[in-house]
Amino acid sequence: MRVDNQSRTTNNKNFEWGNTMAILKSKPAVENEKIKVEIPQDVAERIQSYLRYSGIESVSDFFTEASLYVFSKDKGFKAFEKQENS
Repeated sequence: MRVDNQSRTTNNKNFEWGNTMAILKSKPAVENEKIKVEIPQDVAERIQSYLRYSGIESVSDFFTEASLYVFSKDKGFKAFEKQENS
């Protein structure tokens, strides 16, 4: 695979990405809890594609970052959590 400043080549397909960046970033390891989830096959395939695109090394990192993003954006959940913790 060849990567330069103008295109990303994967499986003989060029993707022009210029200054685009992945929304999610990989974080340093922390103590984790194992969970089991079942998701549709097409969603799993898109997650694997996003991992390749973003450089995130594990599905665990993806779900952690995606969850933190949702938590930070969902105003209703923030209010619920604040009420629950008071």
